[in-house]
Amino acid sequence: SMRYLKAVAAAMGRTSRGVLRLEMCRSLSESLSRLMAPELLVPPDETGASEWREYCSSGSAVEWWSAFSAVYSHAARWAQRKAAHAPFCLDLMARMLALASRDGSAPGGPAFASSKLHSQLLLLLAAALRRETARQAVLPTAAFYVGALPAQYVADDIGGGAALPARVADPTPDSSRSASPHGSEASASSSSASRPPTPSAERAPLYDAAGGSPVRALLVALLPRRYAVPPREVGHVEAALLALGSQPAGGEALLAMIAAGLRDGATPPPTRSVLLRALSKVSESCPPLVEAHREALWPLVLPPLAAAAAAA
Repeated sequence: SMRYLKAVAAAMGRTSRGVLRLEMCRSLSESLSRLMAPELLVPPDETGASEWREYCSSGSAVEWWSAFSAVYSHAARWAQRKAAHAPFCLDLMARMLALASRDGSAPGGPAFASSKLHSQLLLLLAAALRRETARQAVLPTAAFYVGALPAQYVADDIGGGAALPARVADPTPDSSRSASPHGSEASASSSSASRPPTPSAERAPLYDAAGGSPVRALLVALLPRRYAVPPREVGHVEAALLALGSQPAGGEALLAMIAAGLRDGATPPPTRSVLLRALSKVSESCPPLVEAHREALWPLVLPPLAAAAAAA
């Protein structure tokens, strides 16, 4: 495995064709997952997991993480220098950071997967989500990575700023302004509502606080304000929201995002449906979290429920 990783790292430095880069990234993602997280295989390989932990705790692992770092650096350069190659490179980078962050990869893995690398990857994914040509390919990676982020990183990133703002309790919809996909405050057409606006267009409390937070920057790009989520994106967007809610420090950030979307009278119906489904699932998985914000959320949930009942 060591020789393979070193050989691949050396070959990546000489590879420029997209088809070869794609195959290398896919092969690395599969082989590294089998080696570094065998307990996740079906059926689980507990013996392999024990051997991996033992190897990581030995001095021999230093050489492994050096080669691992070289592979990651090549993938990062490919992603930033060739937009067409970014989706599969970003996916490999997300898998590598997720694998390195696992407890079984300690101490070298978590040391490699620094907060700086997590932040850089989150911002690269956010940038790719804002590009129409890359969004569909990157959505699954973004949804996966939100759930794979280390809990401590998420807590440090969104920390105390994740709580529901008091103004969310106001049930009056804010539809006096309509942001275009590119930030101008004009009436959004049905076609422009289907394109993800840039973060500069965001005006809700959650989005106003996104500038210094890579996690929030990714969420803004994933589900921009007043963006009509098309059917092909629903599964990935919902998975990312629920992944955020599964994080110990992410629950209130998710509720703030849901509340901001429901409060805004210009939020398209498809997006409201996604937000309401996410809220329903979070209320099932973590009732105390939702109950604690019942007074703020109920005035926002009641109107769409009443409208649905009237239409039935």
